[in-house]
Amino acid sequence: MIIGLLKEIKKDEFRVPIIPKDITKIVKEGHEVIFEPNCGKMAGYPDKEYKRAGALPKDKDFIFKNADIVVKLKTPQGIELERFSKGQILFSYLHYDGNESLEGAEKLRKSGVIAIAFEWVEEQGPEYPLLKPMSELTGTLAAIKSLEIYRIITRKIAGSFSENIKPATIMIIGLGTIGTNALNVFLHQGIQIIIFDKNPESIEERVLEYIPKYIWLKYKNEIKVVKSDEENIKQTKEDLRKELPNIDILFFSAVRRSTFKEDHLIDKEMLNLMKENSILIDAGANDKDLVESSISSPEIHKIYKINNVWHYVNDHIPTIAANDASRILSHAILPYLMKLIKGDPINAILENSSLLKGTIIAGYQYTHKYTCRKKNIPYIPIKIAIKNYFSHEKSIKRRLKTI
Repeated sequence: MIIGLLKEIKKDEFRVPIIPKDITKIVKEGHEVIFEPNCGKMAGYPDKEYKRAGALPKDKDFIFKNADIVVKLKTPQGIELERFSKGQILFSYLHYDGNESLEGAEKLRKSGVIAIAFEWVEEQGPEYPLLKPMSELTGTLAAIKSLEIYRIITRKIAGSFSENIKPATIMIIGLGTIGTNALNVFLHQGIQIIIFDKNPESIEERVLEYIPKYIWLKYKNEIKVVKSDEENIKQTKEDLRKELPNIDILFFSAVRRSTFKEDHLIDKEMLNLMKENSILIDAGANDKDLVESSISSPEIHKIYKINNVWHYVNDHIPTIAANDASRILSHAILPYLMKLIKGDPINAILENSSLLKGTIIAGYQYTHKYTCRKKNIPYIPIKIAIKNYFSHEKSIKRRLKTI
């Protein structure tokens, strides 16, 4: 089987999904890996390392024409969308339930490609093993970036490093994977913290997964925790309004739940309550969603100002540390890629619940229920979509007996 790696064309995206060390393992299984020259250069993985691992350099056209599986990092865009072909498998972050355009999804669907989204590969728990490591890194890097922006804008250090320096006050909204990893950075700086979270009773259990116990015990009694009540959004927004005038950085890492019916949690008018030149980091980077003023950008250093508040809304923060991010992600991807290339990929998808749940397009149909509901598009269960797709091909009917 031929696996193809492309150089990302998205602005400021420097990561690569499979690093040379893991290419070696694929080649040892008798498969061929072809890569677009310089696909890993900006992440610190030069072509010579891919060649040493057994991969062959090929141009983009060759990869699209010959690869059975195309492994990417970001959603295909531009001319890439015109090059996929019937039966080809795309394995990548896709995010069609979020900011990504359905126009692009339609081109993939009509091409006959089978698209597996990293973010929806799911293990029991539920756990999202290809999403979690990048969420962890996003929390850490977004926190570090917020401190950098604070220093540039205010010419102050946010942390408490001297008795003559007053630490900044940071509000974290949503203490999931991203928020908890950000909290780890902030606590190590001795920063004043306010947390809004819907389950305050379980905060300690969550933070100790990432934060050293001695740090948590040192600062936990100094942290102000406010319950974010989805059943009483009016009260939650009122509580937010009371705290916003006191903070220097608002770190937003909450995600929209199906039970949250309001258009926004942070409205533009609420920004008027914040200090002039305060900073808002939206680590989820969902355009005009829970934060009305959020407009995502691929540019890793771009900030913009609305109502006197500086915003940083980057939709691929881990690229800031592209070498580490690529290594971490490659390690997570490899087991699932090996399942895909062991035998027939279609059978691998049908027989592996994790890959099955991650498959969002197959058989010219949309096959992911949540994405379809979010975007209001027709949903077809993947087994039915694949069965209909292949039902006319006698050579493949044997696969369908187990469906």
